[in-house]
Amino acid sequence: MSIEPLIRHHIARAAAGHAYNAIENCHAENLHSIVLHDEPGNRIRMFYADHGHGLGGNRGSQFSIAIHPHHCDVRFIGLFGRASNDVYAITPNHAGEFGEMRYQSAITTGVGSLTPTGRRADVHRLRSELLTTNPALRAHELHTIYCDYQRSAWLVIEGAENAAYESLCWTNDPEPDLSELYKPMSSERVRYLLVEVLQQIERATA
Repeated sequence: MSIEPLIRHHIARAAAGHAYNAIENCHAENLHSIVLHDEPGNRIRMFYADHGHGLGGNRGSQFSIAIHPHHCDVRFIGLFGRASNDVYAITPNHAGEFGEMRYQSAITTGVGSLTPTGRRADVHRLRSELLTTNPALRAHELHTIYCDYQRSAWLVIEGAENAAYESLCWTNDPEPDLSELYKPMSSERVRYLLVEVLQQIERATA
């Protein structure tokens, strides 16, 4: 699919002051989310990992985005950069490095929270897929996004709902701090970020 016309359309809408379902520091600092098409079963959300994002820590060191399932099947469309979908399995282990958390999504409720359940596990990476290969992910699969420290952007296309979804995730961050995350964006900020993404896409395809 050609994404440039869609982004230009939303640049114009944001410049005209239209409100957006858009979140600054979504899940991690300097990772931003903008909904480009808001239709249940076919929602399109754009993520932009800007300068200073911490997604390069999502292998081996402290994870900035917990390993988690989704409430629906998703498909990724990479726009630029080298972000990857890393899929994991867990092995229960009372001395494991990763702790299970029950989370409340700030995207859907406006207030995010993570509460330890007391369960621990080891994690094992099953596969890693560059988002530019447009991989699909079943809702029940556990994953996180890895990205080197350069900028990257991708789309998430939300599909069929998972009736068995539980809002649980696994992290090796002993004290996750959400205080600087999930900030609403003004239309001017949305326009600015969309212009940045469009420029990066055009450079990548020149």
